[in-house]
Amino acid sequence: MTKTLNQSKSPPATRAPRRVNGKLPPGCKSIQAIIPDWLYYKIHAQASLNCMDWSDYLYQVLQEQFTLSTPSLHESAGLLPKQDIHS
Repeated sequence: MTKTLNQSKSPPATRAPRRVNGKLPPGCKSIQAIIPDWLYYKIHAQASLNCMDWSDYLYQVLQEQFTLSTPSLHESAGLLPKQDIHS
């Protein structure tokens, strides 16, 4: 009897944009944040468990977070114009 695993495909790992000759790529911004030690080490640990560089891991987490956001949240924040549902 063979055992089949029901594994959902995870999205392919995407690399965070890298500096080229010390300059940011076009269309990219850099952020710097002061975070508590526990969060810093948790990010590094999770990246390691996923066999990823920590910056690539954080890039993927942020991409997923904003990809999953609903348009209504963007509309209420004034980031998108309101659209007619029936059009």
